[in-house]
Amino acid sequence: MYLPVELRVAVEEIAEQDGLPLTAVVTRFVAECLGKPPPSYCLPKATLHDQNELPLDKAS
Repeated sequence: MYLPVELRVAVEEIAEQDGLPLTAVVTRFVAECLGKPPPSYCLPKATLHDQNELPLDKAS
């Protein structure tokens, strides 16, 4: 698929931030533009910062 350079660079930056391949980001954008839910493999990967801390009484 061809994208103009400025769009490809922007999508590559998003893909890197989200930990996803370029095609997954493009698929997510197309689904969102069509008002459909994106496939789960197109959603950003969870990072250590996104994880909730387990309360000490529940930690093993």
